[in-house]
Amino acid sequence: MGNASVPWWLAIVVAAVPTLIALFGTLMVARSQRRSSKEANQTALRNAESAERSARAAEKSSAVADRAAGHAAKAAEQLHKFRQHDDTMKTLYWAADHAIVPDSGRALLGLEVLGALVDQAKDDSDYRGGRLVNVTNDAVKTVAIPTFLSVLTNSAKDDGERQWGYGCECS
Repeated sequence: MGNASVPWWLAIVVAAVPTLIALFGTLMVARSQRRSSKEANQTALRNAESAERSARAAEKSSAVADRAAGHAAKAAEQLHKFRQHDDTMKTLYWAADHAIVPDSGRALLGLEVLGALVDQAKDDSDYRGGRLVNVTNDAVKTVAIPTFLSVLTNSAKDDGERQWGYGCECS
């Protein structure tokens, strides 16, 4: 068998080709990684900007929710005051209506409730309701109490005359 000799340049080419292929592959991988890294950095930057916008929106939303809660609390307080005022006015109407009737039991009940409303109006923050209660109380005192006393006096007088025979109707 013979010795075959390979020219020196072919030996270098044969040895250099895999090296060049490896070098070319390394360059391509590095370039691809750099591009991927660049794209990843851009994506991360976009995500960070989105997160910042989302955080600002969340802060604004929280501020709006706080204001809405404050408005809801104020509305609930106003509704409560309105309901108290409405209940006071209904009770005032009922008490005044009862205080001026000739029936002594109902009149006493109306006067008692009116007196309780006057006491309550002293502690009440509803200025308008307190004024109405006091005015109604004054009106009842000047009109209903004298009327009530005259009804009681006349009733007692009529009972006394019937008991002694003075109020007898004879035919």
